[in-house]
Amino acid sequence: MELVEYNHLYFHGYRVVTFKFNRTCTAFNMSYTYKRGFTPSKITVVVQAYKFLSNEYRYFPIRFQMNICDIYNKNMAGIGFPKCRNYQSCPVETERFYEICNFTPDESKFPPLIPSGRYMLELTGVYVSDEVWKIHMLGEVSRPIVKK
Repeated sequence: MELVEYNHLYFHGYRVVTFKFNRTCTAFNMSYTYKRGFTPSKITVVVQAYKFLSNEYRYFPIRFQMNICDIYNKNMAGIGFPKCRNYQSCPVETERFYEICNFTPDESKFPPLIPSGRYMLELTGVYVSDEVWKIHMLGEVSRPIVKK
């Protein structure tokens, strides 16, 4: 996970640190503080998938946009309820320090039947029409080869 950019008009600071949680699992810590208040119904996340082909990441036909509070409240894609966090509901309060630590997504909540390969998800936070932050998440889908 990599923080590509964030809008300094909306945040005092935004930090993402990726690390090896154990031999097979990568986790991350994230911390941020909002400068401005958000209307929860107007902040969304645009997710665009890319697949690694011919030595570069190319568009993959998965793209969707969702309200960030719905993602947290409904625990979509296994990212709604990290165990180590300092908030209970949708994190949109002004001048409050938010922190998520030792977070790994719940793989059982990922979409099924995605082909094997290396992927990059580009997550873009949008408030009304302003791009607020952009994060790249890298991962790999691998399935065992089954012989009949």
